[in-house]
Amino acid sequence: LAIKSLNISKRIILSGTPIQNDMGEYYSMVDFVNPGILGSLQSFRKIFEIPIVESRQPRCSKAAKLLGEERSNELTRITGMFILRRTADINSKYLPPKEETIIFCRPTNLQVKMYTKILDSPIIRKCLSCYGGGGEGRDSTSHLQCIIALKKLCNTPLLVYRKYIENPEDPFYQDLDDYFKDDRIKVFTPEISGNHLITTLYNINKYILINIY
Repeated sequence: LAIKSLNISKRIILSGTPIQNDMGEYYSMVDFVNPGILGSLQSFRKIFEIPIVESRQPRCSKAAKLLGEERSNELTRITGMFILRRTADINSKYLPPKEETIIFCRPTNLQVKMYTKILDSPIIRKCLSCYGGGGEGRDSTSHLQCIIALKKLCNTPLLVYRKYIENPEDPFYQDLDDYFKDDRIKVFTPEISGNHLITTLYNINKYILINIY
């Protein structure tokens, strides 16, 4: 990480979900604030990440589940020496009452077309046809993948486009390339000046999609 090169005496990181997203990211944060406490990335993956991830799979063995729990407890013990947790139960005592506002947004024409296309994919059809039945249709993992794919599309087609670029053969995203040929979706990277790009597209009346996800 580039931040490791900073010459600073104190290092503090604030994270809402440090371990739920990716254990590799969790290692990077821990190693930044407390270098070497978890060993090298390779040893961390071997000792902690792989056993813990395997233990959370629906069809893991009892031995794998037990090993994962042991490694998870050990990881919690080590990081508990320098991680200060503030759970929702604690924070709720100092926060005002929670207010929720539900706003219904109509999908764009592009989202409707892509949603219909994805619903017609082999995996989605298999999930729907086997719902409530036995055998492979009861695999909660595949149903969760279907939900995630459709959720990404409802958030923004850009998320679907990224997954398609990563793996065009993914059955969830087959035959979607025609929906992105007009080049209206621009991805802002650190190498591209976002301000300059927005100004340019605005002046020529092009679509601008800014995604923070």
